[in-house]
Amino acid sequence: MSRNTLPRTEDDLRRAAVDVAFEFKMFRQGWSRLDVSSLSLGHNNSAGGVPLTTSHYVSGTSVTTIAGPISDFQNIEGVLLHFRNLIEFFFTGKPERNDLVLAHHFTGNAPQNLPAWAKTYEQRCNELLAHLTYRRSNHYRQNNEHHWPDIADKCRLMDNTITEFLNFLPSERKAWFK
Repeated sequence: MSRNTLPRTEDDLRRAAVDVAFEFKMFRQGWSRLDVSSLSLGHNNSAGGVPLTTSHYVSGTSVTTIAGPISDFQNIEGVLLHFRNLIEFFFTGKPERNDLVLAHHFTGNAPQNLPAWAKTYEQRCNELLAHLTYRRSNHYRQNNEHHWPDIADKCRLMDNTITEFLNFLPSERKAWFK
């Protein structure tokens, strides 16, 4: 039997809640900073306007750093990485992965049904953000499908899912997510 099907101890859950809360906070913080009118910037395109290196001066010395100023391009990338983790947390019951922290461990309910959009978005996040794949250039970019045009709607759905999860928890477990 998979470890994911075995009951978790309260200590296991309490410790894991720190990481889950981090994902919630980072997703919500990043999403709140996005300019939804410019979300086409999140398109995994090296010509997207983010400089590869920048130079600035510190105490009279020129310093070159990787990364430019924070932009919606960078924010969407961060939001989508946390979004991908939350898809897995809320909608996965993958028995082959023994170490996954999943929402149903905290609620005691069966895993939620995977919404129709979630599998597609998980795959897109994997192929466009988390992994360098040939499918990224041979499929997504070639077919101009490397944009995230409806991400604002999906982020709203995820935000509601987080709220529903937290509201469903017993008060002693809810306190772990402060």
